[in-house]
Amino acid sequence: MLTALLRVALVSGLTLASGAAFGREDCDWPVPVSTPGPAQPAPSSFPDVSAPGTGTELIFLGDSLTAGTGSSSREHSLPGLTAGELGRPYRVMAMGGQTSTWLKDEFVKQDLPADAVAVVWVGRINFTDTAGVENDLAEIANHLGNRRFLVLTVIAKATADEDPGTPQGASLAALNAMIRDKYPDNYVEVGVDLGCADHTDPVHLNDAGYKKIAKPVLAAIARHNM
Repeated sequence: MLTALLRVALVSGLTLASGAAFGREDCDWPVPVSTPGPAQPAPSSFPDVSAPGTGTELIFLGDSLTAGTGSSSREHSLPGLTAGELGRPYRVMAMGGQTSTWLKDEFVKQDLPADAVAVVWVGRINFTDTAGVENDLAEIANHLGNRRFLVLTVIAKATADEDPGTPQGASLAALNAMIRDKYPDNYVEVGVDLGCADHTDPVHLNDAGYKKIAKPVLAAIARHNM
C-alpha cells in the first residue's frame, strides 16, 4: 500500500454509488452513424503535449477524457484547467481509446522528473476488468516510486446502460470501490455532479464538465500540499 508520501492523483472516474444516474430519457443523444473506414495502426506512444509554467511539473495520464476530447481548447481540458489555475508546467500522457493496460505499458517507459506530481485517470475503456485495472494502477504507482500522486475515480457514461442496478453499473461501482480501498490517501472522487449539459456525447465532456472534474483535483492538490 502506498504511503502518504506517495500522493499521486490516479484519476479513474465517476462513482455510480454516489453519482447521479443517467438515462436515455434524460439525455437526448443522437443515434450514432457508423461509417466503416480503413483500419488504423495501433498508436506507438503518447503524443507530445506539454506547456510551460513555474514550479513542480504536473503529469496527467489517461485516455481521451484526460486528453480533453470534447473541450473547446487545450486550456479547457483537465490538464489545462488544473495547471493553468496553479501556473504549473504540465505534460499530458494520454491516448484516446486505450485501456489502462496500454496506458500503463507506455507510462512505465517514460522518464519522469524526480519531484513530479502525477494525476492518473485510467480505466474508462476497460472498467469491467476491475482486477486488470487494479494491477495496472499498481504498476503505475510502482513506476512513480516516491513521487506524489492522486487517484481519481472513473466516470459513468451518460446512458441508461451504466445506471445503478445494471450489470455495467455494477462493474463501474466495483472498480471505483477498489480505487477507494487501494488508494485511501490518494483517490479523488470526480464526476458526481455531472449532468447531461456537461457532456458533448455520452462519454466526453464539454468545458463546463471538465471544470467540474478539475475542481476536486485542485482541492486535493491543495489539501496534500502538492
